[in-house]
Amino acid sequence: IITDKCIGSVGDVRTVVLASQVPLNEIDTILMDYQSRTSVLLAKVLAKFYWKKSFRWDNTFSGFENKLIEGNTAGVVIGDRVFDIEKKYKYIYDLSKEWFRFSGLPFVFAVWAANKPINSNFQESFSNALGLGLDNIREVSSQEQDRYPGIDIFTYLTGNIQFVLNDQMNKGLQLFLEMAKKLEPVELI
Repeated sequence: IITDKCIGSVGDVRTVVLASQVPLNEIDTILMDYQSRTSVLLAKVLAKFYWKKSFRWDNTFSGFENKLIEGNTAGVVIGDRVFDIEKKYKYIYDLSKEWFRFSGLPFVFAVWAANKPINSNFQESFSNALGLGLDNIREVSSQEQDRYPGIDIFTYLTGNIQFVLNDQMNKGLQLFLEMAKKLEPVELI
């Protein structure tokens, strides 16, 4: 991990969900969002260790969230697409909130990492660039607000998303990694 920045959440993140027309206990198949292995792995960890339920897991394609989530089939949906579907489905399980209920810890969806040593000047410049973006979050929010009518982007970016990899975030990350290692190899696919 090359910086103290991350993309995480304490409780509701809003944009990483399990969407369904039926309650959790009636779901038998979960469609895996093709855009995030981390979010799918989170759903698998929650299924095994928190919900204590087995599901059939199916791969997806672009647009699946508008066509295939029906009956006893749910879907892990991430990103801005959640804003478009959150009223379409009767049950929306926020996976970060479910993780917090289960573990009492925040969830880290992404960090910036390198698999070989990197130049300390680059590391400092990179961290400063991330900090600059965070320092200008109000301006960025107002520039993007028109794309998301009905969503308060500033509140989303400052209330739902956490950007500092502090001790609690790191504890949540380590616990998640430990639990993911306990999944069967077939569950990691």
